[in-house]
Amino acid sequence: MVNTRTPGTYRFSRDPWGQAVVSGALSIIPARNYPRWLRRGIIAAPAIALPAFSAWVATSPSAQQKIAAWAGGDSSSVGGAADNEPADAEPVAPEGPAEAESASRALTPVSFGALLAVTVPLGAVTSAMMAAGFWADEKIEAGLRQLKVPFPRLVMGWGAGALTWWMVKKEVAQEEKQALEAQKTSTEK
Repeated sequence: MVNTRTPGTYRFSRDPWGQAVVSGALSIIPARNYPRWLRRGIIAAPAIALPAFSAWVATSPSAQQKIAAWAGGDSSSVGGAADNEPADAEPVAPEGPAEAESASRALTPVSFGALLAVTVPLGAVTSAMMAAGFWADEKIEAGLRQLKVPFPRLVMGWGAGALTWWMVKKEVAQEEKQALEAQKTSTEK
């Protein structure tokens, strides 16, 4: 996705130093010290939220328009139903091409099943990755303690911050390169 935001505005998602500091600081807190309900919630949330959010977006034209506008796309070509239309309203035959296109995109039971067939396993995999992350956090700290590394949580925080800085820096550079290429191709036309 190319950055379509106003130049000069601060965006935390594009700030490698800000993300590195937050990531490093949060990595200092051992996950084993989180309350049990929070750990379980963090692990279970993707399995519940991903299918629920996807189904909501797929069935709500207003949500599709908001996400398209947020992502910098053309929100006028997404969705089609009015925001204030009741959920139990009688279906109306499409009158124009735009309404026919919107009606053709309505979720059928088969397409809703396909949506869930994709998002439920993705949510489960994401939950498993969160559980593996908690496990790895504990094992990395134990390994550093066995190696007699002083202040293992600080070392882990520094490592997480450095890795975050590198990833964000790389992503921002890639986005800027794509923006330059898009600008170059648009000026050639």
